[in-house]
Amino acid sequence: MNKWMVAMGAAARVQRECETSKTATIAFEGIDGAGLSTHSKLLAEHLRSVLGGARVIVVKEPSQGPVGRLIRGVLGGGVGGGLASPQALALLFAADRLGHLLSGDLGVVVGENPGVLVLDRYKYSSIVYQSSVALGSAEPPPQWWVELVNAYAPPPHVLVYLRVEPEEAWHRIQARGKPIESYETLERLKKLADAFDKLIRRLDLEGETLVEWGTEGAKARQHNGGEPLWTRLLPPCVYPPGRYPRVVTVDTTGRSIEETAKEVAEKVVRELERLGLVEAREEGQG
Repeated sequence: MNKWMVAMGAAARVQRECETSKTATIAFEGIDGAGLSTHSKLLAEHLRSVLGGARVIVVKEPSQGPVGRLIRGVLGGGVGGGLASPQALALLFAADRLGHLLSGDLGVVVGENPGVLVLDRYKYSSIVYQSSVALGSAEPPPQWWVELVNAYAPPPHVLVYLRVEPEEAWHRIQARGKPIESYETLERLKKLADAFDKLIRRLDLEGETLVEWGTEGAKARQHNGGEPLWTRLLPPCVYPPGRYPRVVTVDTTGRSIEETAKEVAEKVVRELERLGLVEAREEGQG
């Protein structure tokens, strides 16, 4: 039985029972140096505490799978040729993303033991990075095309946008002492930050998916009409009625990790409570 059949079977099984499902997907986005890896892990620790030891899984993109390793080789400069073009990278990222979702991540959302899936980068990074910056002589593809190749990726319940000034992000990247990757230059960080700001404003105002509940269950439709492709992998009933993703913006410029982590945790838990997806308890309570 292939992965597609397993995913479809799981989705069909949960479709019958998901009205009582309590799951959540949270995606962290922002330019390099914004603190995505740090704060996705800190939020996961916080959620495990306030949700009474709930199952919380953190997934980082690119993944550690074969496609993810290939992407890392391209970004690190070890793999070149046509794979370094924005078009090829967009397809690689989309394949890596769908691969790790189908290999088990969707089970956190629709499985028998539901929990919280925290994504350290998601499809919005692809939309921004692959459509905004040209690597080498290749022009980046249009944004609508990058969105199209990621159409099977479901929206997160909550999108956390960690905003940082490009100059500070550049200093943080240099302070790591690690090799600089293709997108990590001050000029490119400025372009990416501007593109992220525009995308996040659009998502905050319009969303990408509207979930509606009726007598026959839940249905999802795109902002411009039509059923989104991700509903073929994930039942819409895992989303309470409303527009998705729910956007949370936190500025990390000139702030300590502790201060930023506190604001992220407060805003995310508040959104999850509003959606009725979690019943949080005070940290430290039994």
